[in-house]
Amino acid sequence: MPTQKRYSPEFRERTIRLFEEHRSEYPSTWAAVKSISAKAGMNPETLRSWVLQAERDAGQRPGLTTDDSFDANSNRCSTATTCDRWCRRRLLAR
Repeated sequence: MPTQKRYSPEFRERTIRLFEEHRSEYPSTWAAVKSISAKAGMNPETLRSWVLQAERDAGQRPGLTTDDSFDANSNRCSTATTCDRWCRRRLLAR
């Protein structure tokens, strides 16, 4: 059974925008994350990961963008499938 995402993309965008607008009002990034996530009724770690990914997507932080990550994951799946087939053939040939 597929899992359902708890937060809509609109909620995610709004919460990230709220964080970016009010970040300077707090003594640290973590303080802003904790406060805003509590107001939004979510886990602070979820907001922190969203903010980090948004910074990567905007080019403000090094790392895989959302698009790059999606491409890497789809490539990994096809590579894993190919590897599984190869391994099965090797095991059956014994």
